[in-house]
Amino acid sequence: SHSTLNRRMAELLQMSPVDYIKKKRLNAALVLLEQKKLTVSEVAYSVGFSSPSYFAKCYKEYFGTSPASRKKIVG
Repeated sequence: SHSTLNRRMAELLQMSPVDYIKKKRLNAALVLLEQKKLTVSEVAYSVGFSSPSYFAKCYKEYFGTSPASRKKIVG
């Protein structure tokens, strides 16, 4: 059930399923940005975010820098 999943994820990973999926998407976005083949918006949509602005907000919270500046720095 939904509550069991949330409880077990909290026990094992200390995060909710939503946070776990968001973390996986952001790490996949980092890999795509390092390749420098896609724009930030294209990366946001390709990893499952419906809004590039929300993606940028989540990315900055997780990595401490904006995805646009990260794309310029890497490589």
